[in-house]
Amino acid sequence: MYIKRIVILYVFIIILLINSVVYAAPYQRRFKVGVSIQSLGGIIRDAYEGVVEIIYILPEGAEPHSYQVTPDVIQSLGDVDIFVFTGHFSFEYKILESYPNKPHITLDIEDKTYNGYKVHLLKYPSGEGYNPHGYWLYPDNAYLIAKAFRDILVELDPSNIEYYNRLLNEFKMRIEELKDLYREVSIKYNLNSSLILIGFPAEEYIVEPFNASIVGVIVKGPGQIITPEETNKIVSILSKSPNKYIISSDIASKMGVFKLLNDISRMSESKVIYVNVVGAGFDSYIELMYFNLGMIVGGIESNPYILSDGSGGGLNIILLTFVVLLIIVVIVEAVYIYLLSRVY
Repeated sequence: MYIKRIVILYVFIIILLINSVVYAAPYQRRFKVGVSIQSLGGIIRDAYEGVVEIIYILPEGAEPHSYQVTPDVIQSLGDVDIFVFTGHFSFEYKILESYPNKPHITLDIEDKTYNGYKVHLLKYPSGEGYNPHGYWLYPDNAYLIAKAFRDILVELDPSNIEYYNRLLNEFKMRIEELKDLYREVSIKYNLNSSLILIGFPAEEYIVEPFNASIVGVIVKGPGQIITPEETNKIVSILSKSPNKYIISSDIASKMGVFKLLNDISRMSESKVIYVNVVGAGFDSYIELMYFNLGMIVGGIESNPYILSDGSGGGLNIILLTFVVLLIIVVIVEAVYIYLLSRVY
């Protein structure tokens, strides 16, 4: 019976996807969008694919906080229609200074707004100040960024307002599904009673939807590493809990902090789970977030200290379903791109 229901679900989703292709909007303007980093661009891609052509400004493998944009790169952005920025990196401001009249959306950290929309900014684990690192990874913030982009599209192309609203509503549904899965994972693995140490500030926005307790961060900022005293305190706290994890961006493996991360893991007997924060290898925000959820579930499942509600394999079915759906989406997207090529 369970298999039958899943098959019916697949068929239903395929019909919906095919309908989205068949009933795609007729010719509309395509916008060239300059985005600072890949994980942010995935939001725009998911919400408005077919409407946008995304150009990533940060070179692959570059560190966004230290990246210095060159005059040649700035000149190459002259034909960009819209900029989508985090509001956190210095190279973004340099580009906006060169193109002050181009439409753009970005964060105002003082007001905690993204083009007028109030975003959810978390305080650093230390409690001092608000954390702007990776705020766009938080599902509700991702929706507001897509909403701010919709406003720009409507300004530039008001005749297609209904189409852009429809795309935004569809993206909102996908965000709600993502949040539902977060809740299921949190409940199944009792994450709301877990203790989590994060590697970098950005991971705070991946952990927050689980309602878990974050006990600290290893790398507080550029050149700011957790002190030996703080390390000993956190190790003591983690050691007393049977349900504890270290969640870190996979870029830690390429940094000097990697040894410290593993030392803390060994001393506190905490499982290290790696996630993807910058979005390398993912053009889709939704796919990136599901990947991270899969990494977290896989890491928890391999932890001998796991506390689970014993609900069985329902969550694994969900994750398996998503993998199959990704394959379906790839096929449908190929058809969609083919139809667009005939239109254009």
